[in-house]
Amino acid sequence: MYTSTSPAPAADRDKTGGTALRLIAKAGVTVHIIPIMASKGVSERTAAFMFGLQLFLTVPLYLALGWAADHFPKPSVLMWASLAGTASFALLASPLHGIGLLLAYVFLFAICDASAPTNWAVVGEYFGRQTFSRLRGYIQFANFPGVLFAPVFVGWWYDHYHSYALPIWVYTGVSLVGALTFAVLKRPPSDALAQETPIAGSPEPSV
Repeated sequence: MYTSTSPAPAADRDKTGGTALRLIAKAGVTVHIIPIMASKGVSERTAAFMFGLQLFLTVPLYLALGWAADHFPKPSVLMWASLAGTASFALLASPLHGIGLLLAYVFLFAICDASAPTNWAVVGEYFGRQTFSRLRGYIQFANFPGVLFAPVFVGWWYDHYHSYALPIWVYTGVSLVGALTFAVLKRPPSDALAQETPIAGSPEPSV
């Protein structure tokens, strides 16, 4: 258990909040990504190709961001990756059109999407194995209502106003807040982790 003076619970909240906001913004946009891309002046076939290109780019970017996370502070890597996602949403929300805009979106969003393994690596490294399942459960619980509602809001808005701009701007803001949350994420002190992770060979606490 964390001590009353430990900042680890605040770190829990930062990690949960940052991840939940990133996933909510992602869900709100990607469920509708083909019609959103088509609204930017390309055919649905080209939009589908762009989506496939995004998934393809994500694979080598997993390795690139994994390398970056091993050599630089992981919260900074998550922050910059989330900011890339924020910039990609801003491009989609803008009045700009054309294949060049979509290529920029694909590259920027692939960077954001490829940060998922680093995201969970931070949970294990910063908070220990004994809290990993609990914290991941918190994160999934926190983002579920938003992930469920976000694409519904986009579809409802388009059905009534024939534009994706406002919902995407909303999720641009959500993504930005998530990125800034990663920026203030701090590693819990080692004594807090020591209380959560028993030393190898030590007896398990009685229940």
